[in-house]
Amino acid sequence: MQRIESIARALYRPGTAEEEHHFTLLVLFFRLDKWLGKMGSISRAALSIGGGVTEGELRRVAESIGNLDEPQTRSERAVASARIIDQAGVAGLASRLALARREGLSPREVAAEELSSDVALPAWLTEDARRWIEARAIARRQVCSLLLAELALEDRPGADDPDSRL
Repeated sequence: MQRIESIARALYRPGTAEEEHHFTLLVLFFRLDKWLGKMGSISRAALSIGGGVTEGELRRVAESIGNLDEPQTRSERAVASARIIDQAGVAGLASRLALARREGLSPREVAAEELSSDVALPAWLTEDARRWIEARAIARRQVCSLLLAELALEDRPGADDPDSRL
């Protein structure tokens, strides 16, 4: 969550104090996904937070969370972009490899799949976000290539020289 918050803050261009406050709340609550929009959740959240955050503000945040697949505002685009950027790089690959075991996939299968798939970039991304994702995608592909080479033992010294074998 801290990585996503840091990325979102790097992308976000503050507007009014009210927009900044909404952005801060969105960054804090986006991981709750649809829970915040359920009956009674906003009241519970407002009570547990205490003063400073109204139920109306939390309703707006719940609405923004619902928009993260198709963001409408600058704050929504910053958080939605941050989620994509976070998963686009090597850290995202590490998460994918950790989950792959539960899915019955080997590291070789994950790396091969990653190299064969293209990153689909939504039209609403800013140019800064696109460049960041593309840079991370390059690093991710490099790591996948290195992983496949290592698993195939292509990384050993003299691998291309038949005279180096015993």
